[in-house]
Amino acid sequence: MTRAFALGGDGVVLDLPREGDIDALYAACTTPLVHETLNVPWPYERPHAEGFIREYAPTVWASGVGEVFAVRESADGPMLGTLELRRTAPTVGNLGFHLFEQARGRGLMTRAVALLLDWAFAHGYERITWEAIAGNHASAGVARRLGFTFDGEAPSSVTSGRHLGRASWLAHLDKAQHGLELDAHNRPWWPRPGELPEAAPLPRP
Repeated sequence: MTRAFALGGDGVVLDLPREGDIDALYAACTTPLVHETLNVPWPYERPHAEGFIREYAPTVWASGVGEVFAVRESADGPMLGTLELRRTAPTVGNLGFHLFEQARGRGLMTRAVALLLDWAFAHGYERITWEAIAGNHASAGVARRLGFTFDGEAPSSVTSGRHLGRASWLAHLDKAQHGLELDAHNRPWWPRPGELPEAAPLPRP
C-alpha cells in the first residue's frame, strides 16, 4: 500500500482529495467545456464526484499505480483542480490535470504540475507523458510551458464513451530535459489555435 502524501511550494498545495471537495468537483465537472475536453462521465452527476473522492483517488493511492491530488492554494483552501500521475511503466508516468474555470489565468496549474514533476523525477520516474483531446489548448499550454516535447496527433487512447475515435495530442518530458530554459527558437513546436499539428506522432515507449 502506498501512503498518500502532500506537496507544497510556490503558492500551491497538492494533497489528497477529501470529503469537503465533493461539491466543488461536482460543480466544476458539469460545464460544457469539461464535456468537450475531458473524458469524464456525461451527464456528470453528483455520485460521480462522490465516487472520485471516496473510491477512485484512495484506490489509486493504495494500489501504488499512481498519485491523485487535489490542487489548492493553501492547506485549508478549496479544491481548485485535480492532478494525477499514473505509472504506465516502471519509470514512465502519464500526466492528467483539470483546473476549475474560476481558478484559471493565474498560472496555478503550471506551478502545480512543476511541483509534481520535481517530485516525480526525484523518485524514480525517467519520462512523463501527456495526452489531451486535440484542441485542448489550455492543457497544451501548461505542458508546453514546462518544456514537454510535442509528439504529434494520434488516435485517442480512450476506449469507450463519447471521445472514442477522436484524435489526441501527445507529448513527453524526459528527466534530462526537466527544468531546462528554452528560448523561443529552441522551444519545440506546439499547435496554436488555427494551426494544424504534425501528421503523425513520434514513436513512444
